[in-house]
Amino acid sequence: MFVKVAFFLLLISVLPTEAAGPPRDDFKVVVTRNIFNPNRGYKPPPPKKEKPRQPAPPRKDEFTLTGVMTAPTNSYAFFDGTDRSYRRVARVNEEIEEFKVLKISTDGVELKWGTNTVKLAPRERLTKTGDEPWKKGEGRSNLKNSGSLSSTSSSSSSSDSSGKESEASSEDAERKKRLLEILKARRKK
Repeated sequence: MFVKVAFFLLLISVLPTEAAGPPRDDFKVVVTRNIFNPNRGYKPPPPKKEKPRQPAPPRKDEFTLTGVMTAPTNSYAFFDGTDRSYRRVARVNEEIEEFKVLKISTDGVELKWGTNTVKLAPRERLTKTGDEPWKKGEGRSNLKNSGSLSSTSSSSSSSDSSGKESEASSEDAERKKRLLEILKARRKK
């Protein structure tokens, strides 16, 4: 009998400890969230560090002369800009924000701002950041829908143009072609 008990104890000692029961990690939640702990309760999260607010960047206003149309009786200047008030068609002696249109020609427009006179060619822009005064923007405008130019664009400027302008003109030609096809189809109906 003694041999049987000794053999049984030997077998138990050889068996892995995991067979005796689940690992203690399974009961970790019982220890950490002990419902019988008298100090148990709500612990508020640590206070958030408030970051100082940075002032908003100054507003950047911009408008572009997208094109002109001259006729014997009236001349029109087409503007596009970052604000709705800049997107408009103006005649001579009309105002766009602080600027008064003095002259419209095929070369562009002449604008009066206070005591200053500014000449804008098609696709040139005026920019203003915050309370700074208006100034001519460097380069051409990057506003969308500013592709309409006056008829004064010569072939000399096309030699300086990039492939983007030629792509835009081919896209415009395709749009015109599609519009004409749609109009013809509607007339037939």
